[in-house]
Amino acid sequence: MGDYLLSKGLFLSLEHSDFRVLQLLSDAVREISEGELLQLEKSRSLNLREDVYFDIIRSKTASLLAASCAAGAFATSHDEVLTDKLRRFGEKVGIAFQIKDDLFDYGSESIGKPTGNDIKEKTDTPPDLHPEQYRQGHPQGDDLHY
Repeated sequence: MGDYLLSKGLFLSLEHSDFRVLQLLSDAVREISEGELLQLEKSRSLNLREDVYFDIIRSKTASLLAASCAAGAFATSHDEVLTDKLRRFGEKVGIAFQIKDDLFDYGSESIGKPTGNDIKEKTDTPPDLHPEQYRQGHPQGDDLHY
């Protein structure tokens, strides 16, 4: 669904000759693709570094939310300062969202979507980067899926 909405935004931007919005969304497509390539490259090695993890989520989830916020801001205001502020806001929300989503894989409660996919796909997430921190700080302790 996300791919469809992004492609629809690109199409509408082009159709309405809104080249600034087209640029914002096209930059997100490039960043998402680069993030996916980085994740594929790094997934072959164990012990993903924390800075690389953040580069990946910044490039993938965060860039999509950042571009969405920026495109909405520019489309309604044509104010570059506001557009940049909302782009940065979207990036921070995207990073927070992805970290929380990654943590859901290690819980046992139902959250309305499948969990454990990162574990099955051997994708490193925060609990993999700092397992001692998550084992000690998790309220259910033994419910973690290690």
